[in-house]
Amino acid sequence: EILNMTLAPSKLRQSYIYNYLLTNKDKSEIELLNHLHLSIKSLVYYRQNLLNVDFNEYVYELS
Repeated sequence: EILNMTLAPSKLRQSYIYNYLLTNKDKSEIELLNHLHLSIKSLVYYRQNLLNVDFNEYVYELS
């Protein structure tokens, strides 16, 4: 907890999924499902959540 970040496995997995979805918008649903090992229901859930996330909150500023 040195960085004041939660490093629980579930949070790391969520972060990976969101990042992958954002950086691989050109992939088909089948490719996403296979790569992320998700059900279609889970994929829909993560995609809907992406619409509601304020990414400005997560901007890393170099000082």
